[in-house]
Amino acid sequence: MTRTAVLNVVGLTPRILAAMPKLSAWAAGGATARVEPAFPAVTCTAQANYLTGQYPDRHGVVGNGW
Repeated sequence: MTRTAVLNVVGLTPRILAAMPKLSAWAAGGATARVEPAFPAVTCTAQANYLTGQYPDRHGVVGNGW
């Protein structure tokens, strides 16, 4: 079985990751991917984009607190 861990950290950039030695080392042992940023750039919208593979005009989540 191949195990997969997904860390959904909205706003995490390579520059910020480089300043986090333990997380950076962990990421170096696996793979990372850049995800196209959400608009509006709020957590619920971004997570809905990741989970559905759709943009807000399709999934309808356009803000936090839903």
